[in-house]
Amino acid sequence: MELQPLHYVIRTADRAKTVEFYTKTLGMKILRHEEFSDPCKAMCNGPFDGKWSKTMLGYGPEEAHFVIEVVYNYGVTKYDLGSFFGAFTIKSHDVFESARDKSRVDSEFICIRDCNGYLFCIFNTPNDNNKDPFCKLALNVRNLKRSVGKLKMNSITCNHMISWENFKDYYSNFDEAKVVYASPTSASIHFNESDFELELVELRDQPFLSGSGCGRIAFAVPSDLLLHLQEKFSSTEGKILNNITSLETPGKATVEVLILADPDGHEICLVGREGFMQLCVMDPKGAELFNTAIQEERELRLIAESFGG
Repeated sequence: MELQPLHYVIRTADRAKTVEFYTKTLGMKILRHEEFSDPCKAMCNGPFDGKWSKTMLGYGPEEAHFVIEVVYNYGVTKYDLGSFFGAFTIKSHDVFESARDKSRVDSEFICIRDCNGYLFCIFNTPNDNNKDPFCKLALNVRNLKRSVGKLKMNSITCNHMISWENFKDYYSNFDEAKVVYASPTSASIHFNESDFELELVELRDQPFLSGSGCGRIAFAVPSDLLLHLQEKFSSTEGKILNNITSLETPGKATVEVLILADPDGHEICLVGREGFMQLCVMDPKGAELFNTAIQEERELRLIAESFGG
């Protein structure tokens, strides 16, 4: 099926501060920036009406790197992170050195949060130009057995999961998903031949709460398989949030998406590969467009304040 992890969506009420942290502390680059006058038909910006933007950030082109999509809804001043999200993992000596200056922690790995509360675990690993430093996303689940019970297992690392075969699960519906590590409370999944890892962690010591700031994980799939996947997931324990929908970006390629939710409510965007690979081309003016949007919003805010708004 050639399932390819693409990005994770977060929502922020302060895109300037968020992007500054990702670029200056974590060393990411703005890959593209897009402004939208109307809400997304597939709720990419969440359950909000009105103008919004998205900014893609990462360590290289989207076609070969996992990245973050930063969504900003104009007029929304606060989001709740909830307990859905676990952490991002980055392995890079350069990023480690940069982040260590901000965290004041002396060890071989550090954990640091952005202004929204998203946690980043950064390991002091030698830089490797052939690997994406952005290597793992951890999400919390209520019941790990339900999520990964029937996935293909590596017998060396997944002995704890052999007894889970009889449990109905969700992620085994992705044919190329494979557990590469498991314990009684967590499981790490690879998709296709990607080095990127999705870790599911069973949350046992605190309430499982959704949050308005959490977005969705996106995967690229061949466009001609979207209908098959829509039919397949219609009979699972999760939900189809949006049937196959065409999304337009002004001046860029139109893409088809299918939006799912796993049994815990984690949203999954399946996007047609062909259209997405045209859409995701790195924009050399991305940073300029982002900065222009920030400046224009500040000017409008100052004008409103001058009139007592």
